[in-house]
Amino acid sequence: MNDLDRHHNRRTVLQRGSAIAGWVLASGLWHRPALAHARDHFAATSLATVLQTLGTQTPMESPDIVLDAPASVEDGSDVPLACGTTLPAVRSLLLVAPANPTALVAIFHLGEGIAADFSLSTKLDQSGPVHAVALMADGSARCARRHIEVALGACSGPLPADTSAVSAIRIRARLMAGRALVSVLISHPMESGRRLDPQGQPIPSHYIEAVQVRHNERTILHADWGPWVARHPILRFQVAGARSGDMIELSWHDNQGDRRTEHMRLA
Repeated sequence: MNDLDRHHNRRTVLQRGSAIAGWVLASGLWHRPALAHARDHFAATSLATVLQTLGTQTPMESPDIVLDAPASVEDGSDVPLACGTTLPAVRSLLLVAPANPTALVAIFHLGEGIAADFSLSTKLDQSGPVHAVALMADGSARCARRHIEVALGACSGPLPADTSAVSAIRIRARLMAGRALVSVLISHPMESGRRLDPQGQPIPSHYIEAVQVRHNERTILHADWGPWVARHPILRFQVAGARSGDMIELSWHDNQGDRRTEHMRLA
């Protein structure tokens, strides 16, 4: 059984029907200079500071935000988290883990045609809370919170054999009730820069900073990632209005200048 199949069996995408965000990505979002400032968010060490850098008020806890997370994990280097909501007018979804050295894990900026429903493999350095935060079009924020006990932190585990491996993007998708359920495995070391090699020297940071998804010719998702996304990450999402023959394309670039693009045609 391969890695993608194991992740399919261990954690599925949230089954709740998620409303489609009405906020459309601006033209040229992928190349917009303002995205450079988004990296400032990833230096924040608390939920409050993350939201302050985004110009957003303190979130209200809401039963309409779903955060699917394990209560405990043996290995913090690969922790599957799923977040979603049925609320309309969601602009972005955030995953925040304040017990990590830096709090922000990922931001998903939603375009027209993608559900507010994501699953991502992440890293946790110690036990603590994890938050899923929905930023609304009116400037408000809603959240869900879970506490996760971590036996072995992400920075403490053994080094993998191929710490520098960067290779293919693998995309799998199936059509169901007018939607495409998409799973993506990205081969990437996702080094945080906080681990040491056997000689006690810091391993340079090497992680994906941005991911873009296109449905046919339209950008439907831009995601900003930090160093706390897991090695060889699995990303899952849903595309509304998808039909057989449509094209799904995923691109990423990382902090060392590497870039990859892959696409698949829905069958």
